Amino acid sequence: MSVAFSPDGRRIVSGSFDKTIRVWNAQTGSQIGSPFEGHTGAVNSVSWSPDGRKITIRVWDAQTGFQMGSPFEGHTHPVTSVALSSDGRWIVSASVDEQIRIWNIECTVVDLRDLFKLSPDGWISGPNGRLLLWIPGYYHASFTPQRMPW
Repeated sequence: MSVAFSPDGRRIVSGSFDKTIRVWNAQTGSQIGSPFEGHTGAVNSVSWSPDGRKITIRVWDAQTGFQMGSPFEGHTHPVTSVALSSDGRWIVSASVDEQIRIWNIECTVVDLRDLFKLSPDGWISGPNGRLLLWIPGYYHASFTPQRMPW
């Protein structure tokens, strides 16, 4: 269902319908260690931390295969995509429940309304005030604090 190269390109992580995550040697194609088990459904998306030491959506130690911390809770439907920030501190997840959530690596959910602001002219800015994207006027009502999809 999902695959990703490690940052150094030597390993591949795969997520599967069988509810497991597996790590593979990218050169030989052989599996490294045992499958990571514990997901309650298909693993639709996988991602490496920038240092290659962690794998998400649950946070797994890439070397030992042990889960780090508790599973993230908040999505009400299957997660379809995950990614880690370049500094390895944040995980973003998207779900069939039409929500996007940002988590810190310490397994805490962050309310996006505290990080991102929609200005009256349609620009969404990040925590540092940098403009991130523009939303056409006819979508503004969908991004009011009461109706934000996250």
